[in-house]
Amino acid sequence: MGRRPAYLAAAVALVATLTGLPAAPSAASSTASTGLSTASSTGRTATPSAGASSASASSGTGAGTGAAAAVTKTSVVLDSYVPIASPGVPLSLSGHVDLAPSDSGQDLVVEVAVMNGGVSGVGGRAKLEEVRDKPTSVTYRAPLSEVPLTPDHTFTLDAQLDQKVSKTQLTIYPMRVSVMRSGTLIAAAYTFLVWAPPQPSVKPTAISTVLPISAPPRLRSDGMLTDNGLAEDIKPAGRLARLLEALAPTSGQRSTVALALDPTLLKTLQVMAGRDTYDDIAAVCTTVRAPCYRYASPGGVREQPPSADAATFLDHLGAFARTPGNTVFALPWGDVDLAALVHAGKLYDANWAVNTGRTVVADVLGPDVSANVKVAYPVDGLADDATLAFLADQTVGMSTVILDDRLIPATSKNVTPTALTSQKTSAGPIHALAADSKLTELVTTPAAESNEPKALGDVLAELAMITLERASQSRLTVLALPRDWNPSAEVARQVLQALGAQANPGYQPFYQPTVLPTDPVGTAEAAGRVGGSTGGTAPSATTTTAGTTRREPTYPQWAADREIPTSYVEAVEHLRDEAALLDPVLCTRVVSEANPVVTTNPPNCKLRETVVKPMKDTLLTALSVSWRADRPGAVRLSQEVDGRTNLIRSGIQVVASAKVTLTSREGTVPLTVNNLSDTHEGNAYPMTVMVSLSANDKTRLRSASRIPVTVQPGGVKQVLISVSSDAAGSFPVFVQVLTPDGQQRLTTQPARILVRSTAYGTIATAITYAAVGLFAAAVLLRLVRRRRRRSGVGRHDGGGSNGPPSGGPPIDEPPAVADVTGTGPHPTWATEATDQATTPVRRIQANAAGTQRTESQRAYAGGVPANPSEP
Repeated sequence: MGRRPAYLAAAVALVATLTGLPAAPSAASSTASTGLSTASSTGRTATPSAGASSASASSGTGAGTGAAAAVTKTSVVLDSYVPIASPGVPLSLSGHVDLAPSDSGQDLVVEVAVMNGGVSGVGGRAKLEEVRDKPTSVTYRAPLSEVPLTPDHTFTLDAQLDQKVSKTQLTIYPMRVSVMRSGTLIAAAYTFLVWAPPQPSVKPTAISTVLPISAPPRLRSDGMLTDNGLAEDIKPAGRLARLLEALAPTSGQRSTVALALDPTLLKTLQVMAGRDTYDDIAAVCTTVRAPCYRYASPGGVREQPPSADAATFLDHLGAFARTPGNTVFALPWGDVDLAALVHAGKLYDANWAVNTGRTVVADVLGPDVSANVKVAYPVDGLADDATLAFLADQTVGMSTVILDDRLIPATSKNVTPTALTSQKTSAGPIHALAADSKLTELVTTPAAESNEPKALGDVLAELAMITLERASQSRLTVLALPRDWNPSAEVARQVLQALGAQANPGYQPFYQPTVLPTDPVGTAEAAGRVGGSTGGTAPSATTTTAGTTRREPTYPQWAADREIPTSYVEAVEHLRDEAALLDPVLCTRVVSEANPVVTTNPPNCKLRETVVKPMKDTLLTALSVSWRADRPGAVRLSQEVDGRTNLIRSGIQVVASAKVTLTSREGTVPLTVNNLSDTHEGNAYPMTVMVSLSANDKTRLRSASRIPVTVQPGGVKQVLISVSSDAAGSFPVFVQVLTPDGQQRLTTQPARILVRSTAYGTIATAITYAAVGLFAAAVLLRLVRRRRRRSGVGRHDGGGSNGPPSGGPPIDEPPAVADVTGTGPHPTWATEATDQATTPVRRIQANAAGTQRTESQRAYAGGVPANPSEP
């Protein structure tokens, strides 16, 4: 494989440190803040993990919160409060006073007073925000009642207000609960009171609530958990257990609150409950020899017996999901950052995460749970046009997406428009529900999470104001709670049951809990952004769209800045590609040793489902929105998969001699393939690879052989690879281990073998053959000449009987030529001068200068050399 990107190397080098467990939530009796609101929680959504510690942070909100808080001054605490009253519903509250060490508590009384005249629809929600930020900016001149303190400094009020409040219309009153001594204010708590007398002309605001059941991913590819923090969350007093208990304290209870379920959380709970294993191999404890689940810790692997809390949680969740009328929908697998995946161009993985999430939720909760609710809830309700188009695409098929209302703001500041909108995308129309960011803020501030009167009073006052803005028009409001909402048990119970069940019939309803609308865009809406009802449905708060009362969607820079960076997405995707290379290695098998080229890759490979798929799944969870502000948590997951991938790939080892000698042009190189995976506990698998030889100089070594081989764990296979060489000498060759299809390398550093060849090359062989041929021709020619010379000598010495005919030269002898050395200008002398045929044969000696005789002279002399230097 190629080198990993630098940013991935840096990420893998990080030391993963676990975040501490959230502090235990405050008790239901908690201090009401001295102001109606603390700091805004806008920044809270930027840090998803903030909610996990909000309970401990809230311990400093108001004096006297919890036994451990040091009381420095007297304060008043509301323990319970119903923030709605009418002629038929009395004002009901109770609380206690925390005394400073210097205060004896003598002569103290509790006074309940409201702002004279209250707050009407004039000024709208902006006026409420002003009073909430500065509760002392208004005057509380309408005392409702005085309540004496009991000896243990508690108080209770249960009084009819129709004699104190004469208004006949819906009104919101800022209210102060104060501790007085002789007319002097000692301490105070502030909240709101909604006066709701019968007023049939008022059309209540429909409210749909979305509650995520989610937690940061902890499930590794080997079936272990990264830590055991989830066990704390599902205990009876844990965060998730509190939410589920408050939502449905009894089995079969109907609620309009829609649950957004994290499929990775459900799978993890199944592993903890002993109902499933991630890698299809039941973990067996080494201590008690019984089924268990395992988790990592700084001290090593820890083992736990199956969790009864996990089983109980799953049972309660399944009972809620199967109750008729209740709504559940799946988050993507791992609750991945869809916006980041879309912007990185990883649409296939984003689509896979969405579809896998639906499948897992249906499998865990059972076939009776409908998986047809196709709603998307991006983290914090943040999604841009590209993400909306992805969700609206027919391959994803989402009908509704929940967005932060700041992305589709109202065109008017004085009226809150309905939440339902119809958005055009490049892939088609989709419904977008504008989640009210102010409502979310009011129940997620640290003071509200620990203080039930504070949270419920603020939310109901806000809903009453939305209704008052346009009392004759029914509109839809959506409260989308954050994934890490961590309220006290009493806050969760009061808020979820108040917003998830029908209103008390004793007062005029100004809000109406409503099932989350999930219908697809109707025919009338598909033509454009119109403010009418969906095709064929009577107009209502859940069918009438906002139309032009909301602006076109925007995606501000602060929303884009929260995404997981594209560079990190690419790094994780690189690891997913490496894990995918193991699929053919683990699933391909050689059919026949006699014909090893033929392989098979079964479509239903068990190792694909139990090894490769969990790796890819775990890497997707490394892109969870939980890691937007906690990158080390993602690194822990990606490191585990990266290490395991390398461990499996390193299980195949090729052994070869350092030097191999070829004694001819054709030869074989012997190799040994070992499967060492049996030395890796929990990762011993049969593997199939392709073994191949290559050389940098193709003219010196050629090998067309690529041999696939299957080796069992602990097994050894001998492989002979045919090679050919056209040149003598020593040169290196490299052994590559490839995937069975031969397309990808499994080893980054190939093995090196030095091959020595003693064979002649083609050119050298040709030259040798040519030289031998020329030598043989020369020898043959000389033999022929010698034979001719010997034949001529015999004829001249033996007499006339064997001589030639009269007038001609002897047979097989050249014609006699006179020894003429012409030096003059007449070249014809050489042809005109001839020797007589009757001249006797004689030996001619070399001249004084020792010069060689001509060929004609030697022929005339009978071919006898005159001196040793002649040939």
